[in-house]
Amino acid sequence: MDQITNKVIDMIRQNCNYADIRSYLVEQRDVGIKQDDMIAALEKCRSLAQNEDEEDLILELMDCASGYCSSFTRIYETYYISDNN
Repeated sequence: MDQITNKVIDMIRQNCNYADIRSYLVEQRDVGIKQDDMIAALEKCRSLAQNEDEEDLILELMDCASGYCSSFTRIYETYYISDNN
């Protein structure tokens, strides 16, 4: 998942917009990245955020990956439920 983490952080630091980063995550889903792995990669991104704007963007992407967003922005069809609950 470090590949996803590194790519997302690079995209954020290059000022890529939300739609472009979300599209990258959809591509990763399409090549077989599981939902829990994507959430873990985005959690790692969150720990690397350098400011509130970066963290807010990562949280928005996490909402898309977890399914807690509008249906047209969801990356996966199912809601993510953590094993830690």
